[in-house]
Amino acid sequence: EFMEEEEKYPKVKRAVERFQKLYESISGEEVVGWTPNKGKTPTAGAKKELSAEELIKAATLYFETLTEKMVEIAKEYKAAGKDLKDPKVSQQYQMEASSDANDVAEEKLKSEMDIVMSDFRAAVDKHSRVP
Repeated sequence: EFMEEEEKYPKVKRAVERFQKLYESISGEEVVGWTPNKGKTPTAGAKKELSAEELIKAATLYFETLTEKMVEIAKEYKAAGKDLKDPKVSQQYQMEASSDANDVAEEKLKSEMDIVMSDFRAAVDKHSRVP
């Protein structure tokens, strides 16, 4: 019911997409973007193959963005007086940081290099076999 009006519930949509990405990473089956009413939403453009050099550039952008966002969230926690050494606070931080930082890094890959995560993962798999 929430996914029928996904514009009204962006957090629900993001949560569903995170679970879809998790399932996709485990099963290898492409399910990101699937909804009960619409089926699979078309991905933006054809699959993009990355050279080793493009992958290095994309990985640098992705991980630098990921790190920057995680540091930013940690600073927000500290500014709010939260103790990251407290296991409950640490777990909350990990959950928030992992979802928010990944989203920001994926968006940056898409906006700056026109690379979607499925293509990024495929390139990592392809080039990880090269010595």
